[in-house]
Amino acid sequence: MLQDGQENVRRRRVSVRDYTLIQLAGIYSVSRYIMLRKLLPYRAEVGQPTGYYYDPRQVGLIFKLIPLPSHVEVVKT
Repeated sequence: MLQDGQENVRRRRVSVRDYTLIQLAGIYSVSRYIMLRKLLPYRAEVGQPTGYYYDPRQVGLIFKLIPLPSHVEVVKT
């Protein structure tokens, strides 16, 4: 039975690893265009992706700067 305020949302676990912009957008449940907009204020701190991928250092920083949705949890690998 669900308590007040709890939704029937499946929890998702993600690790800090290489991700593309589209994969990051999927984690945040937004389109790639919205993800780009969210990253704009932090462009200098995060830096550009290498090819299509943000490296684990950049992804860790993105997870700290842009709060993850409540149903997403970061796990260590």
